[in-house]
Amino acid sequence: MTPPEPRPVTLFMGELVQRRHPALVALVFAFAVFLAVVPFLFRYERSPYAEALTLYDRVCAAVAQDDLRALQGLASSRTLASGSLGVALAASRLTCLDRRLARATLERTDPGFGGRAFLLTLHPPDGTPPTRFRVLVEHDVLTWWPEPAP
Repeated sequence: MTPPEPRPVTLFMGELVQRRHPALVALVFAFAVFLAVVPFLFRYERSPYAEALTLYDRVCAAVAQDDLRALQGLASSRTLASGSLGVALAASRLTCLDRRLARATLERTDPGFGGRAFLLTLHPPDGTPPTRFRVLVEHDVLTWWPEPAP
């Protein structure tokens, strides 16, 4: 009596894909990779750094053009500078630097009433005192938060 021939051993994935069309296997594999990546796609959060720099450029452009209406549109509704005169006074004290030459940092600060606020600090290359530009997140949009008048 001869021993029976051993059955060929197929691996688990081999059993699954053995009788399937290769295009179907590739499609299911691509879908599985997509499902594995989806949770990481929804964890994306915008960085306020680039948005704060853009807001700084827009405020400086409005100051250069003496556009009070644009300044009021960029200012926060919670600003301590009341009315257009206060915003104009705060804009006149703002020092606008060439961002390509200045080093910029962004730090999170406490606005005192809840919410999220950031302090954009631009350090000029010549060693003069840095320019501080406060921004506040209102309804998922960064707005300028002018310093109060002294």
